[in-house]
Amino acid sequence: MNIASFAISILSALISLATFARTAWRDHVREVHYQANAVSTWMTGTHVDDPTLCDRKPMEEVILCNRSDQPVYDVVLSTGVQESNSPFRQHVNSKVTDLAAITCTVVGVLPPGVFRSVVIAPSLGMSKRFQSIISFRDTAGNAWIRDANGKLHSLSNNTSTFEAMGCPLPPPYVVPITAVTL
Repeated sequence: MNIASFAISILSALISLATFARTAWRDHVREVHYQANAVSTWMTGTHVDDPTLCDRKPMEEVILCNRSDQPVYDVVLSTGVQESNSPFRQHVNSKVTDLAAITCTVVGVLPPGVFRSVVIAPSLGMSKRFQSIISFRDTAGNAWIRDANGKLHSLSNNTSTFEAMGCPLPPPYVVPITAVTL
């Protein structure tokens, strides 16, 4: 009986250890994704006429939302285009797939809250749908992209958000943000 109870106690200890390790890993993944999951953006469909912005290019209003309690950094916005019967232009292997169709504007730091800004509008046309794409770095230094479909992608730590969005340095367009009251 002593050997059987010893084996059962060892097995119970191993199961407890495996459960603890799995729970700790799950908590770690949630913690890493916590701030990134709280950041999003969407286009409102409102055209903005401001000749002081971006060399008089057509601009569209975009909402930036940071529901975390910390700011995010190196924020770069771009517009994505979905044409009739085609997928959104997306990020593949941490790079923008079609730079001719996506134009970036830089916000810089996005504090907690909901803000309004502008992005360069994609070219107009029939059967096109516009979406905004955001890249940023969280307070832990992790770089992220939320693509036009809303999917969150982690970038390697040595990839800058500017490089991932195809935005040259120094950035050509830096746009202001204004707080939105809900």
